[in-house]
Amino acid sequence: MTPVTTLKASRKTPAAQCALLAFFFVLALQIVSTAEAGWPQGMLGATLMSPGLVYLPKEKKAYIFGGKLWADGKAKDRITDVAVIDLSQPIKGNDIQSPAVSSAPFKLPHRSWRQPILVIDNGNGVYETRIYTYGDEADSFRTVWRIPNLLDPKAAAASEPSSFPLPEVYFPAWSTVSTPQTPSEQPAVYFFGNTTANGSSASKAGNDTLYQFKKDGIIPAQVESKTRPPGSGWGVMTQDGKKVVLIKRNEVWTYNQVGSVWIPRDRGLNQGRSDAAAVVFKTSTRSFVIVVGGSTQVEYFDLDSPTSSMSVMISGDGPPEYSGALSVFVHDSHLFLVGGIVASSTSNANTPLNIVRIDSVSGGNALEFTYVPTYTPSASGLSTGAIVGIVVAVVAVLLAIAGVIYLCRRRRMADRLLIPDWPPGPPQPSLERPILQVPDRDAGQPQIRVISRQEPLVHPESVDEILATNVCVHHDSDQDPRNVAPASASLDRLL
Repeated sequence: MTPVTTLKASRKTPAAQCALLAFFFVLALQIVSTAEAGWPQGMLGATLMSPGLVYLPKEKKAYIFGGKLWADGKAKDRITDVAVIDLSQPIKGNDIQSPAVSSAPFKLPHRSWRQPILVIDNGNGVYETRIYTYGDEADSFRTVWRIPNLLDPKAAAASEPSSFPLPEVYFPAWSTVSTPQTPSEQPAVYFFGNTTANGSSASKAGNDTLYQFKKDGIIPAQVESKTRPPGSGWGVMTQDGKKVVLIKRNEVWTYNQVGSVWIPRDRGLNQGRSDAAAVVFKTSTRSFVIVVGGSTQVEYFDLDSPTSSMSVMISGDGPPEYSGALSVFVHDSHLFLVGGIVASSTSNANTPLNIVRIDSVSGGNALEFTYVPTYTPSASGLSTGAIVGIVVAVVAVLLAIAGVIYLCRRRRMADRLLIPDWPPGPPQPSLERPILQVPDRDAGQPQIRVISRQEPLVHPESVDEILATNVCVHHDSDQDPRNVAPASASLDRLL
């Protein structure tokens, strides 16, 4: 009988198994992250037109809601996709797989575009959001959707009953981006005018009406002044606190919410525009309204001063002109141009995002604009959302490490119970004295007595004979009862 050799597992060592498990875990995380990154497919393949925007400055995030696609000179279907831009990361404008852009965990219940959006900051990172969708000649579906908390991973939009009948409006002037307002500010957003369902002419009703969108519904805003802006739709709007700015062609009007009056600006735009986009950009001393679209030049004017509007070109590599249908928000001295119909063919005509850097010059009294391929966040600290994301990621990694350690320990226990390979290989030499298993004659019944390495042998001259007769020899402390019986006769004879 061949002596039993040291146990040899047929599996990989525990260290190799742990390393392999860790590798596949990291690989799985990378695959999931890559799969979720990038713009939603529904927003690609054609020009994105007039999506609704929500900009959350404290969270450094922007949400893009729906829109309509434009291809071959024609408007296609509206879409339901919702994208999220993480502004705490570098963003490459023409990269449709940018890691900073991802699909939101929900879609709109119905196809929608050009949506007035009301966002209420309820504190503790809870952004209650309402979206008014009103359709067009192809689909007159109208409703208000409510999202209880925009940042909730399980967020969803659902229709909410309105306290007032929803107005039938098409292509009104609207602000392409909404920012949060607190409950104490009596939050409201505004849109103005109305057209026929196909947008070709002014509607006979509501074409000079300013609508107020509040938490409990949509109603005509109170207007005390006799002078009002001209009717129709396709205008441009933006809001700054209690001021609502309306641009109709080259006319500029301001609605003051405190006095409920329309005030015409003495000096309008240098060029008439429609279906453009406007935002408010603040320097250390001034508040500028920036208007993009409908011309080869960007125009800006001081909101609080009757000075003339300034027209400038955007330098750098980017679309030379937007004819319209773009949405804009400003963050960290950059304009983010989302969608929009480009007037001439360029390499990035169908790019869903172009980025423009704003430089304040002449002591903050003038602005310059430059297309940049990549936005790099300034060192202004992490957003609340980023901090929460880091905490969640750390917890996930710790749980994963604990799981790997648990699996490795279970695998080690399993390896200790492995049955040795059979038939055994040749015996391995050992520098230690072997342990002998010898029958105990003094016991009342046959037992096996183990002779340890420290116990002296009674018959030292018998060791060679014992080994020659295939006595079971163990080179470690584990014992296998199957190997004791063949040695019993030889030991009985010797002892």
